[in-house]
Amino acid sequence: MILGVVLPSIAQTGGGRDFMRNEYMDIALIYYGQKKYLSWNEQELTPYVTHKFVDGHTDWLFPAFLYINLVDNNNALFTYNPHKNDVKYARQAEWQWYLNRLFETNSGLYSLNNCIEQNKRLLGTPKFRHKIIITIPYPIIGQNDWGKINNRKLNLKNNDSRMKAIRWFVQSFIDRFNKAGLNNIELEGFYWLPEAIRYDDDMTIIPQVSDYLHSLGYKFYWIPYYGAMKATAWAKYGFDYAYFQTGYCLNANTTEQQFIDRVTKGKKASMGMELEFSEKYFQKPDPFAQRLEYLIDYYEKNGLFENCAMTYFLGHKVLIEFNHSKSAAAHRLIDRLAGHIVARQPFNNKAYTSPTLAPGTGDNNKVDVNNNNTNNTTRRRLVPEDWHF
Repeated sequence: MILGVVLPSIAQTGGGRDFMRNEYMDIALIYYGQKKYLSWNEQELTPYVTHKFVDGHTDWLFPAFLYINLVDNNNALFTYNPHKNDVKYARQAEWQWYLNRLFETNSGLYSLNNCIEQNKRLLGTPKFRHKIIITIPYPIIGQNDWGKINNRKLNLKNNDSRMKAIRWFVQSFIDRFNKAGLNNIELEGFYWLPEAIRYDDDMTIIPQVSDYLHSLGYKFYWIPYYGAMKATAWAKYGFDYAYFQTGYCLNANTTEQQFIDRVTKGKKASMGMELEFSEKYFQKPDPFAQRLEYLIDYYEKNGLFENCAMTYFLGHKVLIEFNHSKSAAAHRLIDRLAGHIVARQPFNNKAYTSPTLAPGTGDNNKVDVNNNNTNNTTRRRLVPEDWHF
């Protein structure tokens, strides 16, 4: 626990209703496609598929993965940017490029499947089937050069034409996935990429996408940001699962109270939560290391690990950084989080209690991401200056 931090409970902050639950309670976000992202070969995926604990044992980690791509190698966007006018948006050719990237050998979905296969030799067959969720590129309203379907030019002038583009992408993915022979992963559903619902056309088309996916037997996912329009009305638009962002471990200007308010808002709307941290954890000075520890403390105290489905924004390669870290404190902290993820796996039903560490072994110590730890025998409240707001 962070030194002397008094953690308020959701009951104390006025939380109502229950968090959203899911059979697959933990979903890792994998940013894949553009060349700036990792290639996600088997070695790079290993710290996301399995976790080696400090005591030496290894277990399966994330049971599900959401593949996201925001832009192609020529800066064509797969989502809408309301803040700029001179933006190049992805067309059918870029959507096809994204499909091809997902099915590249030695990368993409093949690497995930092979990584699971390799680890089955060490850990045996998991009790669950690993699931994948695929991002649907956003069809830009009014785009007049999107492409062709059945040799007929398609302009995205209305929702009928936008739905044709979405159906083309979804069916193209399903056809290729069914032929790929990926025996260790199962397609769970699709993800709506824009993090807010801003336009009347989107308010109409999102339920249509939901109906279409449900007719095929797939689920519909969404992760709105904390200030997003229509975020708490997610069920009205046909999403099966929605997860609320807090931004707490990504933005040093987000206060504890803002974090708590966002968790409470997500709970009142019966949403899941997105747990976010990135390579910023290893920056010096280290306000983000302190924040991640506070977040895990808060989630443990308030029962989120028992009751709340979560997605995980993990930067570009933060679990790889943890895997290579020489910091004992960092390894203890990621072990705490991994312990909860393992306990929450489908059909696992393990109980996990965060370890109570003796004084001087980590729990009473301030996190130091570069050294083992710094001894602090006196607990004190961290003030904003400690987090460098």
